[in-house]
Order: sequence, then structure tokens, then C-alpha cells
Amino acid sequence: MAGLEGECPPAAIRLSSPFLPAPPSQGKDCRTVTATGDLLYYYYGCDDTDDRGFGCGYRTISSICSWLRLRRSSIHQLTAAAVVEAPALPVVPDMKREPSIKELQALLGVSGTHWLSTLDAVVPLDTYYQTDCKYASFASGADLQTHASLATLETHFRMHGSPVMVGGNVDASARALLGVHVDPHNLANCRVLVLDPHMYLGLHGGRLTADEIYDAAVSHGYLAWRPLSLFDSRSFYNLAMPQLPRQQQQHMK
Repeated sequence: MAGLEGECPPAAIRLSSPFLPAPPSQGKDCRTVTATGDLLYYYYGCDDTDDRGFGCGYRTISSICSWLRLRRSSIHQLTAAAVVEAPALPVVPDMKREPSIKELQALLGVSGTHWLSTLDAVVPLDTYYQTDCKYASFASGADLQTHASLATLETHFRMHGSPVMVGGNVDASARALLGVHVDPHNLANCRVLVLDPHMYLGLHGGRLTADEIYDAAVSHGYLAWRPLSLFDSRSFYNLAMPQLPRQQQQHMK
């Protein structure tokens, strides 16, 4: 399949790891692990589409696609200068931006205000980036409020470094998780770093600057460390965790 031509929406701002300062450590042995590298923050209306009410899945998938695109570019630069070149990453011809909502709908065979679930993420990630996803399902948000679930996320960020997509049914809002802050002795101190696409500033981000958009996201909690109570005990949740081939995991170290 041919790649996507054109540039990124001007209002999809670039974020760099670690994205936000870590929460203050409130106990002994606290640790923080985040996604690595850069990604673009896609949110409601960051282009010419007003997708309020249905677009959170599309925007979250686009943010994850941007991480893969930008990472591919950085690895190519790294291996070009390396003494021993790593295996080449899959190349998508002319891939200069992420798929738009209309392009994702065409790929998935949907239209209008049809929303996307976490399980839909596998199709564009495989089609455009030849990237598999590992899925984890939780019957209740209470099951995500455990050290075991945090260990799953921590291991993922350490091994693969990619953003994680999360969504459920009662809580049907798709979001990206960018990191975890773990207090092994007190769950109340644990946090997840959330990138929430539900921010709306007007079409094209209200024509604000990147700094203004970033400040709005942080000040209104769309990019924030959130307590585990974020996960609703009445809702099930699925996590989509993009996987890197073993050869590429060396670059996460």
C-alpha cells in the first residue's frame, strides 16, 4: 500500500520524553518509567475536522502512529552513523504524516461518526508500520488499580518504549498512556501518565502556537499524571501495546 503524502496538521504538537516531570516520590523505592522518544499530540479539532464525541480513538491511534514514524526516522539516523548497522526498519513509501480520520475510516470500512475501539488499532499499525500489538484485557477498572497491572505497563515501557492505547465500555474514552509512576508500598501514590485527546480549542487548534497548545493541555489535565482511580470499576478495559521486533529492542536500552 502506498504511504500517505503531505505534512502533519500544524496544530498536532510534538512532545518529547519524559513529557512531564515525574510526580514527587512519596515513599521509599518509587520508580518512574515512560515511553521514549517523541510523538505528536493529536486531539479534537487539531485539523479541519470537528470530531468531538467520536474522534478520541482516531486521535489516539494517530498519536501512536506518529511515535512509530518519528522513531523510524531516528533509528535510520542512528544506524546510518553506527559501526555495525542494525536491521533496517520496514519502510512505508512517502509516509510523511499520520493517517487522517477519513483515511482511517476508509482503511477500516467505517464512516460518519463511527468510533474506534482499542482493538481497531492493530489494523493501521500493521498496515502502515508492520507493527504488531499485544493486547491485555481487564474485566474491571479495579483490576487496573493493582501492582500487577502496573508491572505489565512498566515492563512494556522498558522493553518497547511505545505509547499504550487504553479504552473500555462504560468508560469508552480512548486515551494514550505514556508512563507509570510506581510506589511498591502504596497504591495510593501510584500514577499513570495520560495523554487525553478530548481537548478542543477550535479547528486547527484555535490557531494557537505550539507552546499555547501545550500549556492548555497541561493546565486542563489532558497531559497529566493521574491516580489509578482514573479507571472506572464499572468498566472493562483493553490495552493495546505496540511491540518492537527483538532486533529493535536494543535501541531502547
